[in-house]
Amino acid sequence: MQGLKGDGEMPNPDVHLLANHVQFIIQFILTVAADPNTNDNLTAALSGLIGDLCTAFNTLMLPLVDNEIIHNLLNKGRKSKCSKAKTLSTWAFKEIKKLKSTGNPVNIVNAEQR
Repeated sequence: MQGLKGDGEMPNPDVHLLANHVQFIIQFILTVAADPNTNDNLTAALSGLIGDLCTAFNTLMLPLVDNEIIHNLLNKGRKSKCSKAKTLSTWAFKEIKKLKSTGNPVNIVNAEQR
């Protein structure tokens, strides 16, 4: 995800090759996040992926990431003693917050068909 997204302010257009798969990626994140046996490294990785998805797909992600399971995962990471989990969870939380203040969410599948 990060490699396709690039490191510039604007995401590389290649990242949109993943648009049709985002719902499945989110479902995987939700499944893993709901497991009570997750550790700090997994929380950090999932948080980073959530943040990357938010920066790449902007408000298209809001309906997919604004839910209780993801909020619980990010809160767990923000309270972690592991600095990587804490940093990535805080960043992903801020990215979601930015999306909420940015504008109207759009369905990612419909946006890909435009």
